[in-house]
Amino acid sequence: MKSEMLKTTLKLIAIAAVITITAATAPRAQVTFCSFYDSVTTFDGNPVPVGSIIEAYDPDGVSCGTFTVDTPGYYGFLPVINDDPSTPGDQGAVAGDTISFTINGRPATVVAGDPTWTELAIKNVTLSASSSNIALAGVYYPPDTIVGYDYTVRIRVGVRNDGDGLDFYGISAYSPDGWNITEQPDFVYANPNDTVYIYFDIDIPVWPGSDTVHTVDYSVFSYLDTSQHVDSSIRLTTSITVGIGDDIDDLLPTGFVLEQNYPNPFNPTTNIAFELPVRSNVRLEFYDILGRQVDLAELGSLSSGQHIYEFDGSRLASGVYFYRMVTEKFIQSKKMLLVK
Repeated sequence: MKSEMLKTTLKLIAIAAVITITAATAPRAQVTFCSFYDSVTTFDGNPVPVGSIIEAYDPDGVSCGTFTVDTPGYYGFLPVINDDPSTPGDQGAVAGDTISFTINGRPATVVAGDPTWTELAIKNVTLSASSSNIALAGVYYPPDTIVGYDYTVRIRVGVRNDGDGLDFYGISAYSPDGWNITEQPDFVYANPNDTVYIYFDIDIPVWPGSDTVHTVDYSVFSYLDTSQHVDSSIRLTTSITVGIGDDIDDLLPTGFVLEQNYPNPFNPTTNIAFELPVRSNVRLEFYDILGRQVDLAELGSLSSGQHIYEFDGSRLASGVYFYRMVTEKFIQSKKMLLVK
């Protein structure tokens, strides 16, 4: 009896040992990175401007890191992720890979430093890029309109990127009558041939006592080359016949806008902003680099205007993902990077 119990015990120990060894030797996800940085990187011969996007690629052209410049000339630390051997597909670099970079969508030259991927290394790599063409064109000018008093109206202007790479825009507006104006605080990014909308808000004062025409001048400009801009003006007539909350849809763009997520890279949450010109049913879909859907947000019927959705990637592995906004009349996708 004791002999049989001993044999059973030994068998259980052996099985446990096999399970332990199997668990220890099974492939595990291991996402790591190499960080790059610099303080004298240039674009068109000048310190790379704030808002510029620097993106890193492995030798197969897979995007594996991105950084948005917040100080002129500086970038980093830019984490460039590795290729996880336990995950199908190519997610990033492997040891010894030469990393290539773009600045605002243009190929960057490595001026100094070692761009090879080394696990957990921090490398100073100076970059330089140039553009052959930075240009934008006005495609939507808000019409002159009648507005009520003592409320805020949002004016949107549509521009198209006619340049050779990624560009980003700001807007300035001026009221000769001294009306308070708030300009859109965020950069608005556009790839070549993309149309985007940028806004400013006007605080309409208390009714002045008679119908009055006011002119507000505005200029949409490129942050990459401020000499490139679209200038115009809008005439607003204050009238007591228009009350607070009246329909001002004629000031809205005729298109939808899906913004780049921020922050990007992110860990583990990021914000996705979008604008609707009319009430729409909205669905946000999320995919991994292999095209597999990893999340879905049914947002239902949303009113016109700006909206922000917070995406939580805490249950996902580090890597490149895509998000797509789907409405009855609009579908657009953008890329984002999760780094843990």
